[in-house]
Amino acid sequence: MAERTVHEWMNASSLDEGQSLEETAIIKDICGSIDLGLTNLSDILLDLQPYVGADQTDAVTVGRGIACLASIFSALQIEALPRHDVHAMVEYLCIRLQNRAEVVNYKYGLGDVAEILATLAEWHSFPPGDCALICDSIFTLSTTFKDQSKSTRYKFYSLIALLVEKYPRQIERDMSYSQFVSGLLDLAESEGGTFSLKTLFTLYAKIGREWDLAQLEVKNIWDSISRYFPVTLGVKNLSPDQPQPEELRLLLLECVSSNDKFAEEALPSLLSDLDRSDANKKVEVFAMLKACVTSYSITTLLQWSSKIWDGLKFEIWNGEIEEDVQASLRILNGLVLTLGRPVTQWEGNNSFSAFVNEVCDECFQRLSDMERYVLPSARILYSIGSTSPIALNLAVQRILPRLDVLAQDTASRVSKKSLIGVYNYILQARLDIANEAETFPSRMESYEHATTLINIRQDQEEKLTRALASFQQSIVEVYFGTMSELNGDDSVSSPNISMSTAAMEGLVTLTLIPIFLSSAEKGIIIQALISVVVNPKKDKELQNAALSSLQQISSKNPDGYQELVLPTLLKQLPTKLSIEAEQRTAEVEVIEKFLENLIQVTSTSVCTRELESGWGKVGNGLFHRNHDAFQRALFEKFAAVVQHKAQAEYTNLILAAALRSIELFDPALGAAHTTTNVPWGRSVDGAYSHVIFPYLRRILALKAYGDGKSYIGLQGMADEAELFDEISIRLLGRLITTILVSEASKNTEDFFSYYEENKPLDPPAISSLFVQGAPKELVQSQFDLDSAPSEKCAVVLLTVSLLAGAPAKADSKGIDLSEIAMLMIQNSVSPNVKCSKFSRLSMMWLVQLLVNKFRAGGAPSDVKGPLVQQILTLADKSSKKTDIEAENIYWLLAYFTAGSLAAYTNSVEVLVEKMVAGITKPSFGRKVSQSFRILLAPSGVITHRNGCTIRSLRQTRLYEVVMKRLMAIWRVTKDKVVKENCLIAVAGVLAYMEPNILQQNVDTILPPVLEGTNLQDEEWSKSACISIIKTLIPLCPRAIEGHLDSVINRMTDRTHNTYDSPSDSSVRCRVLALEVLRLLPEHIKPSLLEQRKSKVVSELDVALDDCSREVRHKAEVAKMIWFNLN
Repeated sequence: MAERTVHEWMNASSLDEGQSLEETAIIKDICGSIDLGLTNLSDILLDLQPYVGADQTDAVTVGRGIACLASIFSALQIEALPRHDVHAMVEYLCIRLQNRAEVVNYKYGLGDVAEILATLAEWHSFPPGDCALICDSIFTLSTTFKDQSKSTRYKFYSLIALLVEKYPRQIERDMSYSQFVSGLLDLAESEGGTFSLKTLFTLYAKIGREWDLAQLEVKNIWDSISRYFPVTLGVKNLSPDQPQPEELRLLLLECVSSNDKFAEEALPSLLSDLDRSDANKKVEVFAMLKACVTSYSITTLLQWSSKIWDGLKFEIWNGEIEEDVQASLRILNGLVLTLGRPVTQWEGNNSFSAFVNEVCDECFQRLSDMERYVLPSARILYSIGSTSPIALNLAVQRILPRLDVLAQDTASRVSKKSLIGVYNYILQARLDIANEAETFPSRMESYEHATTLINIRQDQEEKLTRALASFQQSIVEVYFGTMSELNGDDSVSSPNISMSTAAMEGLVTLTLIPIFLSSAEKGIIIQALISVVVNPKKDKELQNAALSSLQQISSKNPDGYQELVLPTLLKQLPTKLSIEAEQRTAEVEVIEKFLENLIQVTSTSVCTRELESGWGKVGNGLFHRNHDAFQRALFEKFAAVVQHKAQAEYTNLILAAALRSIELFDPALGAAHTTTNVPWGRSVDGAYSHVIFPYLRRILALKAYGDGKSYIGLQGMADEAELFDEISIRLLGRLITTILVSEASKNTEDFFSYYEENKPLDPPAISSLFVQGAPKELVQSQFDLDSAPSEKCAVVLLTVSLLAGAPAKADSKGIDLSEIAMLMIQNSVSPNVKCSKFSRLSMMWLVQLLVNKFRAGGAPSDVKGPLVQQILTLADKSSKKTDIEAENIYWLLAYFTAGSLAAYTNSVEVLVEKMVAGITKPSFGRKVSQSFRILLAPSGVITHRNGCTIRSLRQTRLYEVVMKRLMAIWRVTKDKVVKENCLIAVAGVLAYMEPNILQQNVDTILPPVLEGTNLQDEEWSKSACISIIKTLIPLCPRAIEGHLDSVINRMTDRTHNTYDSPSDSSVRCRVLALEVLRLLPEHIKPSLLEQRKSKVVSELDVALDDCSREVRHKAEVAKMIWFNLN
């Protein structure tokens, strides 16, 4: 006997602690004895008899005894029982289930009984002949089954499903299908548990697929499962591990579509539900019909095809809900697709062709009778024709001859626009079949007889091409006739525009259908579309439609794009800008328009076809074909324009176009690689290097000054006297950064890294800017800007752009970036550096970037590294500098601090403290206070996209570091200017804070923010304070109520703008103040506002006479809300 016994396990329930561990140990010991043959089944049952026998009346004891037996069987490591013992155990458990003697305690522990039987059924020693015994025993529970718990019912359904899965032949042999189905349906008569239904639906689907059920059995199953249609169970179930309604819905669809015999029961019911179901149920009806028509056999569907068509056509022709119409079309498409699968006979009468012809005839009768039926009929024809070449051929032969006659009938009741729509749908079906044919061979690779199937499909494609070719002339005449009318008529009317737009859609499809139009005919279509785009008299809507058409054609026809679209549209650009101002303005508008047109055609999608000529099949890949050609043509235009004098504006427009093209094309390129799984190819010289290098080589030059020092400067345009301007440098810098952070650079190689790796002997790119022939000493001299030409200072921005886009670990060829940072700190504040404000700002950006992204200031843990000490020293000496130098020092300090703050370095405290000290300076304290807005303001340089460090906790840290200090100065100082400087600094800090930080500190920040709304000659800070109040109203209404009079008074002071008493605020401030007033009634207690209503409404009346339209509109909205306060 075992050392531990069943009796001990039963008594373990009295333990206060450690019951689970004790029970596990006992079960393990008992199972070990069974495995070793020391204990047999009869011993276990004998020990359990006092607890589970007929004499035991305590339900808890019986349940615990059966649970003990279940634990033993689930814990056995091997199948320790011989077949006859397993059979004996099955019989014993089935006797308890059948309970013919009506023993009361046999009703207890049934869930554990199911678990034991499931365990035994998995054993190899399980007698398959016991399946029928188990099923019959379970079915005897049907009268009381609904009283069992959900868990118990689920266990029995799972047991039945297990037996069906493992022993289908034994069930078929020992039980009739009718007996099994009848017993199962009786058991599930009142089932509502989601887990149980999931198992049941799965079981019904399995026996429907695999068993030869009689029609009566199928009917009974349908009667049972149709009660759950549509599935709503589980809607309130939020647990992710529970069966959800969608899962049950799909299983129910699987049940109904598992056996053709369900058609006899399901289809009449579903078709009748189309007429009388509510919207929600109708969705489910459509889904089930779609499952049926795509699953049932062709023989079955042919019997029902006409009835299904009769049910669907009413929905399509008369439906008012677009979702229902689309669902009906999908069902029709699925029906025709299924019926046409085995059909390979191109000509001849068969059931499939008879059905398609029936539908086509009815469609033509409808579309030729009433205008309202044309579009639905066309959609039906598309739904049928897009299924296969044979189906489309049937539709074409049945429809097009009569459609041609109808198109020429001047007395027709159907408009030409509508008929063009029918042609469009038929042509679109042809195009879809052609596209599908391209991928057909690859999809057939895994199929048996793949070669035969591919040959059949190719033969069908050729026959369809020939069949459609017989109608080519009439189709082309319809479209070309419409386009000739379009090009000959510049008048604008909605019907004509609508018809022309439809014609354009068809023309696009015509050009994309293989072997349908000649190259000359395609060229005529492209030229017709271009003529719409370039004609200034054409309606804008029409021009947009033509542009969209050109874009679609170009992506599939790069030859047409490069031979016609690109050169023709480029010819619309003037050779140069005129000197006369009015004419120049008109020319700029033309340039902007056609450059944007080209960008929309070229860069919003990738090229999806290779050039027919074969040119360019190396390099960047077919996706780039059109974009590369456009960028090449842009630079050629750029190079031609710069040869003329006074063309900076023109060249900058071209640079902006190159930038915008990259910004649009790169996301489209990434999406194309993702959706097609085409691998990224390796770009020559780095991604988009062919775009950026021509501009760098034309704009930049190696120059000399002073005692022969070399530097990178700017080339002249038409002559050396006219250099490229600052706008050109900005655009070139943005182009550099955009390319370096592009998807193409991330997935291939960026041109900066490629250059540094493959040009080891050349100076680093950040100093040479890729200019050829630059000497090695340029590494030091390029960043020494003392008394340097202004153009040398200007190109610092390009170094900023390179480093902004370059990887943080980019190879700098041994350059000490901290030394560059020190030089830039000196340059940005030195009076000897003569440059523009923007160039000086670029130097500060470079310092900021080097500190944040490249850690030039040292480790984040350093408090006072060399760069920090240099900045602090400059700030300490600022009082001895001129006002302009001191302002530059503190602006540099602000940018440096912003970079350090974003990186969350330990130097932030000392830097911020130095900024706070600066606001008390009498001569430049105002400028210092304004610089606080830099600390958290969005930056074009320090961004996540540029690989910079931007910590999420920086805002909280800044608040803790600076606000207490600013508030202390504001409260203590008597100096009005210093007080205002504090308020400006507070506004700058809080303006970009997250709302939750403002909410947490509302009591502290509200007084200075309210005071900040009164600032004079400081519109930015005043607007920021009003915006903060606007943010706080919905977040902290109770705090606002404590300052309600102050809020209202200050806002109305801003909005009061009359001839005699003009407002001290800009339009923006007045608009913000009115938005604050509008929000008050939404969040503040009405009882508090009622007392102040008359004053506010009176002030809003004043605002209604404001000179600004936007102010008047906001005042009108606010007054309406206040007027309806109660």
